[in-house]
Amino acid sequence: MRSPTAADTAVLADLMMDAYRGTIDFEGTETWDVAWREVDDFFQGSLGAPLLDCSWLVLVEDEIAAACLVGMWDERQRPLLYYVMTAANWKGQGLAGIALQQALQAAANAGYSELYAFITAGNVPSEKLCQRAGFKRLRG
Repeated sequence: MRSPTAADTAVLADLMMDAYRGTIDFEGTETWDVAWREVDDFFQGSLGAPLLDCSWLVLVEDEIAAACLVGMWDERQRPLLYYVMTAANWKGQGLAGIALQQALQAAANAGYSELYAFITAGNVPSEKLCQRAGFKRLRG
């Protein structure tokens, strides 16, 4: 495991496309360029300051198999789980949970008592992942 850097943008865009394809969060109109911009926006702080010490990549044989990207939620000045993604061939192996647990521990070590997430209604895998990690539903 390691923290991500901006040098990982292209690989994370690949991961995003692979992880989200065929899920409720994939509308079918997304392109690699859109995924690249989303990841680049994360690193550039367009979404809120990236918390790279609280963000983690799970490596399997030197390849990124899963990622958990955390940044500041500017509106509330709280850490927000922006992306959790796992390569399609690694789904169901617990890698997202490992990355999320590491992110939660790093956030606690940084003095944050809470980590927030927005989950698309009906995204059962993400709902279960966050529930297992101790997240509580605030709305919806």
